[in-house]
Amino acid sequence: MSLCSALCLAQDHLYPEDSLYGSGISSIEYHQYITKAFSSAFLRDVILKVVTIPSFHPESVLYLKKSEESYYVIYVEAETHYWGVNMQVYQPNPIIKCNTILPKPTAIDIEKVWASELLNTRYSKSSTLGLDGTSYHFSTSFKWLPSNNSPRPEMVGQAWSPRQDSKIGKLVNLMSVMKNYCLNPSTEENIQKSIINLTKK
Repeated sequence: MSLCSALCLAQDHLYPEDSLYGSGISSIEYHQYITKAFSSAFLRDVILKVVTIPSFHPESVLYLKKSEESYYVIYVEAETHYWGVNMQVYQPNPIIKCNTILPKPTAIDIEKVWASELLNTRYSKSSTLGLDGTSYHFSTSFKWLPSNNSPRPEMVGQAWSPRQDSKIGKLVNLMSVMKNYCLNPSTEENIQKSIINLTKK
């Protein structure tokens, strides 16, 4: 997938969405296909998520959901690179790589910093065009709005291949640490370290 039309986004904050995740129209058929493939991440019990779209590798989604009083971190990966398939005939069959319970205090800490970064989403005064890389589409629901039987509206923001030492690079690192915890459950120490690193001034 070529990202020639993608913006090289400011790396101290997320950038507003222009895709389906933010009700935009950029590559709408492709993004509709992604939401269909990862439909479990768009249900109303999902608290937050990040859809990851690399240029040359399978897409994925990492999300946190609440079921009754328990929290779960879930990682789902496309079985192939969806950008290259015939979206009119190919039926996606993504792979659930892990579904792991997460202690409530840690889940709440993640939710707080996730929402904080999304509240800081804004346009930049300047930007340059980016080529191939990875785009990250972060979101979290507006908890204070009634959901009824439909998903709540969401706060959304995107990033494109941020530097590791940037603010958004640290948010991507938190995502990676959460994924590693999901795949290989141990203690939440690395998650907490990543949160502290993200919230440092």
